[in-house]
Amino acid sequence: MADDVAVDGEGNAYVTDVRSNTIWKVGVDGQLLSIIKNSLFTPKEWYKNLFGLNGIVYHPDGFLIVIHTRTGNLFKIDIANGDEVKLIEVAAACRCIVIWRWHRVTLPY
Repeated sequence: MADDVAVDGEGNAYVTDVRSNTIWKVGVDGQLLSIIKNSLFTPKEWYKNLFGLNGIVYHPDGFLIVIHTRTGNLFKIDIANGDEVKLIEVAAACRCIVIWRWHRVTLPY
């Protein structure tokens, strides 16, 4: 189930699939180029997978940042380096949900 989209400098779209915990890379012509999968995207607890990967942003240095809805985990995906995935360590006291698009509001997580 497509959820959020980020676009890189070449016009490729990266679409989070909230149900399968994957990211689709779609070319400028609309063709599916690849699917980014990683075991880090799937928590062990089944109930934390009801809604998975969600918000996504592209950084001009060639990586994506994506969040998992149920766990609050942030991931850095180095698309310039073979889609390498790393968990971004975030202090529990700093976890929050930031709604930037319309309201620029920070809510406690």
